[in-house]
Amino acid sequence: NPYDYPYEMVVYADVKVRGAAPTDGMKIGAFYGTQLRGTGEWIEHKNIKLMQFRIYSSYSGNAESGERIRFYCYEKDSLMLKRFSENLYFDGETHGSLKEPFKLTIP
Repeated sequence: NPYDYPYEMVVYADVKVRGAAPTDGMKIGAFYGTQLRGTGEWIEHKNIKLMQFRIYSSYSGNAESGERIRFYCYEKDSLMLKRFSENLYFDGETHGSLKEPFKLTIP
C-alpha cells in the first residue's frame, strides 16, 4: 500500500556486478530486511548510464536511527540472489548524483 510508505529516498548509482554493468537478466533491488522497498531503473545522462532507485519507507528519521537498506542482485538465469557490499540507512535524502554516483559493487 503506497500510503503506508510516504517517505522517499533517491539513489543514483554506478552498479557493477563482477566488474560489469548488470545485464537484462539481472534485477537490482533495495531491501529493508525481507521487504523490497525499491528497484533500480536505468537512466542515461550525457551518454553515461546510471541506475536510479526510489526507495520508500514509513520512517522519516535520520541516518543514525533509520532503516538499513541493503542492495541485492537477482540473476534470473541462475536463480541466484547476491548482496552488494554497500548499504545505506534510510534518511529521506538523495545519495549520489549524476556527476558522482553512489558505487554499488559485487566482486
